[in-house]
Amino acid sequence: MDNNERQSSLNNTLCGRLLVEELVRCGVMDFVIAPGSRSTPIVEAIVRHPVATLHVVVDERSAAFFALGYGRRQRTPAVMVTTSGSAIGHALPAIMEADQSDVPMIVISADRPVELRHSGANQTYEQVGIFSGRVRWQLDLPCPTQYTVFEPLLMSIGQAVANSAHGPVHLNMQFRKPLGPVDIDDLAALCLSVDQGVFDRPAMARWLDTQEPFCRWYPSARAALLRGNTDVSEVLALAQRGMLLIGGLDDDEGRAKAHELAMTLGWPVWADITSGLRGTLDGAHLGLLDAALSGSDGLWSETPDVVLRVGGTIVSERVQRWASTASLAMVAVTPRGRRHDPFHGVTHQVATSLTDFGTILSSRQLNTHLSSGWTRLCERLRGHGLDVKASIVEHGGTDSRVALRLFEELPSEVAIWVASSMPIRLLDTFGFEPRVARDLTASRGVSGIDGMFA
Repeated sequence: MDNNERQSSLNNTLCGRLLVEELVRCGVMDFVIAPGSRSTPIVEAIVRHPVATLHVVVDERSAAFFALGYGRRQRTPAVMVTTSGSAIGHALPAIMEADQSDVPMIVISADRPVELRHSGANQTYEQVGIFSGRVRWQLDLPCPTQYTVFEPLLMSIGQAVANSAHGPVHLNMQFRKPLGPVDIDDLAALCLSVDQGVFDRPAMARWLDTQEPFCRWYPSARAALLRGNTDVSEVLALAQRGMLLIGGLDDDEGRAKAHELAMTLGWPVWADITSGLRGTLDGAHLGLLDAALSGSDGLWSETPDVVLRVGGTIVSERVQRWASTASLAMVAVTPRGRRHDPFHGVTHQVATSLTDFGTILSSRQLNTHLSSGWTRLCERLRGHGLDVKASIVEHGGTDSRVALRLFEELPSEVAIWVASSMPIRLLDTFGFEPRVARDLTASRGVSGIDGMFA
């Protein structure tokens, strides 16, 4: 086996091990296997795992109904694993029943690499979307390579388990030959053999050092804030360098609840320009955090230990990247559990309204006394942000100065619609007026420039 072939075997083996390990950590213990060669990395990981239970069912249709029966009886999903080609098609009747009856079920289909699709290659069919309209969630995962980042895979597995609570989900996983396996038992050693910097990333280091899921998913505020080892309020109470991030908010009720939450916590807070709260949070507000981070590499190493994130999309890529390196936890609260986490830093995802979350959280004992070092750093961030803004005002380009001039001189009662790309980024970076609330809106879902004058 040459170096390239060994690397492919390493990549596939690691992908399978990460998949099975995270499924088990998320409470999924039973795996129903319909044998086939392309699923070797997954099956090898199941066989090796000390807790996973393996059920071998030769016929794919029977295997799918076995998984369906398990989910119906236990109200927790079993995982059906198939090889590529027509194998996955035999799961359709069971998927239809799981869909109609809201039965928990996870189907994982191994697949050939994307370059073999539509080429006439043996045992290759368009498996992506084969159950569209019948599954609660689906994802096509690319072939693992030496450049694969582990965090998105682990986050996707937790998301699949969460979405399977009331019906089937489908993961399609591509593998390129040679399929492996590689005889390395220790998972951390296997990770290091593919990525030498894995322990330098807080989220992966935390995952490898514990037996906790990469991210815990909660269907409600009550589930997230129940007393116990995974109580979100207990996580928040650990904060010595806590920070509140407020994303986009569309209505006055959400803004009022976010403002109330900020006052309850007393933590440093940063509000996105589309939150409507940018200038209303007084001394605790790091309004120019994006500007501060853009002007100093040294401040990137000083990160929060616990982040609570509420609201929708955040414009600033810098702020999101910085917050995602929180050393202990990042808690995200969104009404329908929608992810706003492009850097995969969230450790606790709560699907609930700000109203419900704030109501239950207010009855818990929280740590509002943060470390003095963190308080001093936040003061430095505020000061540095003001310095960067002053420099832009004096020496910046025309676009920056025009955007700021308009933002600061338009009456506060005027509603502002901001175009995508640079206009919204410039205002998010430098638009901050103490004690002034701005009604500002932008299309940041997919950032289209169309419809501006519709």
